Amino acid sequence: MDKLYYPRPRHEDYELARLIHDLQENDDLFAEFMASPEAFVTSYDLDDEAAKLATSFDYDGLVARGVHPMLAVQFMRRVEWNLKMTVAKKTPA
Repeated sequence: MDKLYYPRPRHEDYELARLIHDLQENDDLFAEFMASPEAFVTSYDLDDEAAKLATSFDYDGLVARGVHPMLAVQFMRRVEWNLKMTVAKKTPA
């Protein structure tokens, strides 16, 4: 087997993967991120493209960049669930 199904992440994307992992593992960080994504990502050493991918919730772009697909899917599910619940709370019953 000469090609990995999921390529190894690039060393340059460590901070991006760490950001996504931190958001998965820490509810307080996730709430802070969702309140102001652009401000939150400045606490990580991300290049402009990585910051844009995270703050625009560009899941396909994250995978294309080299983030492991399972990590991107976990991020997507958490963000989308949060957005759905936020809308549901604002909608009168």
